[in-house]
Amino acid sequence: MECPKQDGYRSVHLVYRYHSASKKHRCYNGLKIELQLRTRLQHAWATAVETVALFTEQALKSGAGEEKWHRFFALMSSAIALREKQPLVSKTPENKQELTEELREITKDLNVADMMAGWSFALTRLPPSNVANAAAYLIVLDIGNHTFDVRGFREDELEHASDAYLEIEKRTASDPNVQGVLVSLNSVRAIRNAYPNYYVDNRAFIKALQFALR
Repeated sequence: MECPKQDGYRSVHLVYRYHSASKKHRCYNGLKIELQLRTRLQHAWATAVETVALFTEQALKSGAGEEKWHRFFALMSSAIALREKQPLVSKTPENKQELTEELREITKDLNVADMMAGWSFALTRLPPSNVANAAAYLIVLDIGNHTFDVRGFREDELEHASDAYLEIEKRTASDPNVQGVLVSLNSVRAIRNAYPNYYVDNRAFIKALQFALR
């Protein structure tokens, strides 16, 4: 908590080794378990990173992806740190006004609030009812018109799904308010398992962002 990573991530990781005298559970002896401890706001921040990584197809946690998103999350982590009276992320403004101004500018540039609200809504509508046994979903989000469309594709239709995604990319390339993304069922399951309160967590992050921009 006191030494945040340069990307803004904060958490206390506790690693334990399992041990039981029970014959039933003895087979698990020696296995390790990790607990991650963080505040609600820090957890909301981590959930938001997962959201952006999933729907923009950027490996942000690995240091890849757009620099603007990395900068946004570093600034937002510092904004949360100010509320929680914790050290700021290195290379972010120490002056609150300067921090807020830069955060406001990049939030507007990336259209963060609207995009995240749309992505969170999209995830609550998966899986769609128009296809059984879907292996992937093509999601098209139109922020400007407040519309959302999702199509499911079976395992034997993945090539068609890729073609449909490329067609959406070409059609919406000139409109930043429309975003198409092709996500796998495994990706959706993974984020739901890791963040069971996904929708609530992202709403909490958006509220934290609005608070930071006051």
